Amino acid sequence: MKKLFSLVVLLAAFAATAYAADAKETSGEKLPHVQGFVSNTFADNWEISLGIGPNFLCKTGSKGFGNIVGVGAYVSANKWFHPVFGARLAIEAGQFNYIGGQYGQFETGDKVKPVFLFGHIDVMANLSNWIAGYNGKNHLYDAILMVGAGVAANDLAGKYKDGWPKIQKKNGKDGARMPHEYAFNFGWQNRFNVCKSLSVDLTLNYMLSRKGLAPGGIYGQRVSSRWNALNVYAGITYRFNRRDYDRSGATIKEYEVLVDRLTRIEKQMADAQAENTRLQQVAAEQANALAAAQALAAEREAALKAAQEKVLLLIEHDTENELLFYLCGRSVLTNNNKLRLNRFAEKILNSENKEHVYSIFGFADAETGSHQGNLKLAEKRAKVVYDYLVAQGVPAERLQYKGCGVDAAPINKLVTEQNRTVVIY
Repeated sequence: MKKLFSLVVLLAAFAATAYAADAKETSGEKLPHVQGFVSNTFADNWEISLGIGPNFLCKTGSKGFGNIVGVGAYVSANKWFHPVFGARLAIEAGQFNYIGGQYGQFETGDKVKPVFLFGHIDVMANLSNWIAGYNGKNHLYDAILMVGAGVAANDLAGKYKDGWPKIQKKNGKDGARMPHEYAFNFGWQNRFNVCKSLSVDLTLNYMLSRKGLAPGGIYGQRVSSRWNALNVYAGITYRFNRRDYDRSGATIKEYEVLVDRLTRIEKQMADAQAENTRLQQVAAEQANALAAAQALAAEREAALKAAQEKVLLLIEHDTENELLFYLCGRSVLTNNNKLRLNRFAEKILNSENKEHVYSIFGFADAETGSHQGNLKLAEKRAKVVYDYLVAQGVPAERLQYKGCGVDAAPINKLVTEQNRTVVIY
């Protein structure tokens, strides 16, 4: 009865621990965490496991492997508080197989096959998550270590009552009790995860208790010997409800990585700010340069307009002189220039002063070409005008030409386009 009471106490402790984690979660208190994970709520990360397989009674004197092999099954409710740590309530049941001993009520060599029940609570540690780390995804394989204790009872069917331990009843009569003892469990579970909710398991449970668990004793063992049994189960585990864990903080390594990342981000932000300041300065300089260029363009446009008006007035009122314009680098007369020269040739031929010699001066702008090249271009422009007037019947002795190059600006020094001219005086 005491052992049954102990099992109930362990079960209550298991439920209280799980409920306490849920209470802390909902109360708003700071949650405990290990390696940066918090204890999840009571409803999260539950599992149901079940399996079946053979059991082996160890350290017996039974001759033949078949005399120590039985069969068993188990079912367990598992609760994970953390990716590494959890607990489970397991119940194992089945049938052992061994040879009765000379210290019991059976004759040596009798086969004993009692039905057993073992209820225990274990602490679980997921070594895969502990060693390799948990990143929110299941590993293909999980190795889980389990250590716990509980109460085991043997010969539940009462088939071997003659071998039950004798006790003295309160009425003074002799009696017997079903064999039951405290027992320890050491387990190793190999999980092969099929998906996030299901895995296939191979579980090894080693059960350690007192020899009194065996009705009739065990052949080949001393009275003080221990009960040693190995249960091998093949089974499955199903995980339900929420199957993840919250983070409440970072590990030292994660903190160092985070600090290093923040330092790099701060440096990148400082570099970006410095680059932004530089670009603003460049933009301001370019804006100033654009404003200066616009002012210069406006000044040149005003000067060009004034010069054009001056030229138009000169052309309109000046009957003694002539002014021709050329394209950049060109000395060919345009149709407009030829018309003007035709009228000027008639004016020379019809003038009363037959002794006046007209001078033809060619010019070029200073911003294109070399000095020597501009001088040749200016002379060529003057020579073309000279030849055209002679061809129109103007006597050659009444004409002379000269290339002035860029030495003089006949109209406007600021507007170089207006210096690509030929002036006739």
